[in-house]
Amino acid sequence: MPRTTPADEARYFHDCFFRRPLDLAVIDRYAAANQLCIPALDDASAATIDRIVGGNLDVEAIELVFRHRRRDNVLTKKIQILFYLLEARSAYYGDFINQEARFPAALWTLARSAAGTVFKFVKGKYLVWKYELV
Repeated sequence: MPRTTPADEARYFHDCFFRRPLDLAVIDRYAAANQLCIPALDDASAATIDRIVGGNLDVEAIELVFRHRRRDNVLTKKIQILFYLLEARSAYYGDFINQEARFPAALWTLARSAAGTVFKFVKGKYLVWKYELV
């Protein structure tokens, strides 16, 4: 299986979290930031990223499990890089910042997200086991 490029990673990770096209400038910046922040990716980590992207796996679920095991894992770093690049862009402002005071809706969203996190964690554990992700 061919190695996943930073551009492939950026597109795939972005599409897992957002429903809009990814700007080419973000892809270029993602590649440059990865080169700067993660200059040498070991073979096991590269193979894990390749399996996730190549298998169209639920990156959010897997990252949750990886982060629970070890906070400084490569997948978490890569997603953080992407999110750092996106949160500064005006098109993503509403995805990162709540602009309205809606306390009851916020409580409902919090409860729904907590239940979703449990589901994602169980799914992530299964995917890590099934695809033998390190």
